[in-house]
Amino acid sequence: GIETRSTSTDRQIRKFVFEDEDHVWDIERMLGLMRNQAASREARMTKGAPRSGSIDLRDPDKFQLDYATTADFNGDGREEVLLRYRDIRVPSRSTFDVLALEHK
Repeated sequence: GIETRSTSTDRQIRKFVFEDEDHVWDIERMLGLMRNQAASREARMTKGAPRSGSIDLRDPDKFQLDYATTADFNGDGREEVLLRYRDIRVPSRSTFDVLALEHK
C-alpha cells in the first residue's frame, strides 16, 4: 500500500522500540531518534529548500535561554516567537525578545 508520513514515523518508532537488537535505552539513543525525526520533518516541510535565514540568540555567556513559545502578539494573524532569557549574572532578572519573521 501507500506509505504516509504517519506510517513512516510509526514504523521508525516501532523499529527503535521493539525490533532493534540493542535493548539499552540511554539518553543518547533517544536524542538521536528525536534528531532524526526532526530532520525528517524539516525535510518534508521545506521540501529540501535551503535555509532562508537565521537569527542569532543572545550571548550564552551572559544569558540562558529558558523558554520559547509562539503566539500572535500583535493581532496581525501571524505568529511571532517569544524568547525568555535568564540573566546569568543576575538570576532573578529575565530578558525577553519577540521575533517577527517576515515572509517573502
